[in-house]
Order: sequence, then C-alpha cells, then structure tokens
Amino acid sequence: MAIVADLPENLAPSPHERGLATQDRADLARRVVRAWELLHALAERADLGADTRAGRSAKELLTGVGRWPDSRWVAEVVIEARERPSAAARTDQDAEEDRLRESHRRASGAAVLRSVERAGEEAERFLGTEEDEEYGLRPVATQLGPLPLRTFLHATAYRVCVAGLDLQPALAEGGTEADDKVGELVELGFVALVDVLGALAARGGLTTSLTGVTDVGSWTFASHRGAWQVVQAQPPGPAVVGPAQVLLDITAGRAEDVGGLYRRGELRLEDVPGLLRLAPLLDEVPGIPGSGSLRVMARSLDMASRTLGLAGNAWGRLRRPFG
Repeated sequence: MAIVADLPENLAPSPHERGLATQDRADLARRVVRAWELLHALAERADLGADTRAGRSAKELLTGVGRWPDSRWVAEVVIEARERPSAAARTDQDAEEDRLRESHRRASGAAVLRSVERAGEEAERFLGTEEDEEYGLRPVATQLGPLPLRTFLHATAYRVCVAGLDLQPALAEGGTEADDKVGELVELGFVALVDVLGALAARGGLTTSLTGVTDVGSWTFASHRGAWQVVQAQPPGPAVVGPAQVLLDITAGRAEDVGGLYRRGELRLEDVPGLLRLAPLLDEVPGIPGSGSLRVMARSLDMASRTLGLAGNAWGRLRRPFG
C-alpha cells in the first residue's frame, strides 16, 4: 500500500490497481451478470408498448440495450483489445442506439427480451476466462474514452441500472418482488458508477478520493498516478451524501430540481475544497450530456453547490450506455 499525503490513510492505491477489475474480479463478474439478470426479469414484467422515463417505449428502450448481431458488445471489444489500438477512441453511443432501434424496429417483443438475456449471457461466458485474463485490462473505446475492458464491462451495470429505473413506469406488475429487484439494481449501478469515476480520475492523473454515502452503503474511490481502488468505507475526505437512487437520477439527467434537493437537505456535501480536485474531470469528459439540472444548480447556489455540479457533471457523462 502506497502512502500519499493527499489521500486518507491506507486508501492510496498500489501502482497496478485498476479498481474492481484487479481488486475483486469475481465480485465484478457477479455484479455485471446479476445486473443483466435483474434487467431481464424486470423487462419480462413490462408492457413493452408503454412509455418509460426515457421518453420512449419500453420496447425501444430495451432494443437499444440488448445484444444484436450488429451491436458492439463483448466479442467486438475483445477483438479491439487484442489488436491493441494505439489510442482507444471515444464511441458515439447515441448514434449506435438510434441505429439499433431503427434496424430492429420490427423485432418481436420476445426477440427484444431475448436480446437483453443474450447480453448478460455473453458477459458471463467471457468473465473469468483465459481471454479475460489476457485482455481484461487492455484499453478499449467507450463513450468516456479509453477504459480497461473489464472496467468497461462493469460500467454496463450502471447502464443497466438506469435502464431498469427508466423501465419502472412500464412495469405491468409492481409489488415487493419488483421493488426488491430495483433496489438490488440500484446498489449494483451505484458501485459501478464509483468504480468508473475512479477510472476517469486515474486516467486524468488526479490524486483524489470521493465517497458516496448512501442508503445502499458508503463506497469510495481513491486515485493516484493512474491507479485507483474502490472500497466500501466512509473515510474522511470529499463526500456526497444522499439516497443512492437520487444520486443515480442526477447522473442520469432524470432529476429535475437538483438545487432543491440540496436546499432541502436531501443532498449534502462534505469537504468542499477536496471536491474541487474533481474539476479536471470535466476536461477528461467533454460534451457532457444531460447536465442541464446541474448547471441550473450551479447558477443558483453557492460555491458548494457549484462543486457538486462539477462532480455531478463528470458522473452525468455516464448516463448513456457504454457499448
């Protein structure tokens, strides 16, 4: 364990750490596969013709998420990792989703559900294999720029979580079982969010940490010299405090009154000067979509709120699917 003055004691990552991709590969695999299982279970309950929070039907939403013969998923990114691109590019996921929805607009509901199931199965077949061992830490293109392949796959737990939350208005049956599935998805998505934010901070060369203190646990990333680790803990230092689903809704561009959440005490910031260290993430992730609510907050609140805007904007880039 390295000792770094700007990080809490015992939190600095070792030089080769890459978040959960190196800390606990089995847990990362479990989280990715379980997220897809939960989304498929919710999708089976959904009225595919009903509207979702995303402004499109459940069928259209799931079509953009699922695995199709012409989509980019595990097989394609493994090929990219094997070819070792000199500089992994950013992907245009908006265009890719639009293309998939158009290409598969006549697909049956059963085919759409199967595409979601297929995506999880493909991830499960890869994780833990010899190919994963060889290529899992190589960079691949994502909408956030280059990320390790294994981290890219973990990031889809966030993507799937947001899709599950968006799907809720279309669920034909609610009840405790559906609520439990959504609650489990929120935890999976939130941890993936923390991991990927750590990856972005590390890629940006930042020595910093950030904790999310939520109802599904307190999770922290710490980055230093291109490495990062993720721990379930609440160390001293910069933190955003609030319900996990609220934080996810902010990052997904679904929260309409972020400033009001802050003023009402539903969100709280700790160590505002430390949060300012996250500002360079905005340079790492240009063209952030879905950050209007954060920018309104930044105009209407004081320095602390503007800082939350900086952190939230970096997270907000994650609201689109990764692959």
